[in-house]
Amino acid sequence: MNDHAGDPAAPESKLPPSVNENIGTISEFYARHEEHASATQKVVEKIALFLGSPGYVITNLVLMLVWIAANLGAEEMGWQSFDEPPFFWLQGLIGLNAFIISTTVLIR
Repeated sequence: MNDHAGDPAAPESKLPPSVNENIGTISEFYARHEEHASATQKVVEKIALFLGSPGYVITNLVLMLVWIAANLGAEEMGWQSFDEPPFFWLQGLIGLNAFIISTTVLIR
């Protein structure tokens, strides 16, 4: 199991035994939780991990900036603005996004 058993340079050898026991207990707890989690719970946990990722946050910020830029620059480009300031539809999407993220994280 442990490839570093007896190796004085292994990180486990520098920790007090109680820390290793606690890590083992936590690991067993998560393993039991994973065994008993329903399919729905597993899906929600995967979604929560995705929604909490840096990539998701960056993508949201970029999309918001593009939305604002497209609406502010629409007239100069000869387009019709689809969400004029104060960006009613963008605010609604941000609110919906916040609701989904917070609900998913709380369920998880």
